Amino acid sequence: MVSSVVSAENAGGRVLLVVASPTLDRNLSEMLPEAGYQVQFAAEQFEWRRTLTGFDIAILVISTPFWFSGTIFGICAVIRHDLPNVPIIVVGPNNVEAKIRLLEIGADDYVTDPFDPREFLARVRALIRRHKQRT
Repeated sequence: MVSSVVSAENAGGRVLLVVASPTLDRNLSEMLPEAGYQVQFAAEQFEWRRTLTGFDIAILVISTPFWFSGTIFGICAVIRHDLPNVPIIVVGPNNVEAKIRLLEIGADDYVTDPFDPREFLARVRALIRRHKQRT
């Protein structure tokens, strides 16, 4: 499995989006431009680590049990460590143990897939807005 990274930027903020699901990848790459974000894909697995600067929010999308074996937890921990003031949203299956662990590691929100695109974008905007008000 190869991860994709999407950097989306608009006047509302910059978004780091780490995606492991081709289906959600396509859905988000359509949804984000419609919401005014500019989407750019990175080619290499885990290239996201080299881009950890200047983001207003990080979104981690999980879809396979492999990611629950430690990958998603490690990514979340690294982002929280390297970007301590950047909110993190995780999108994934309804897995209570994973939700609890990710929230304890540093995620600010966990959205269960499938999700309503309008609600998801509202959560993104709300976290970015709250973050900007605190800084």
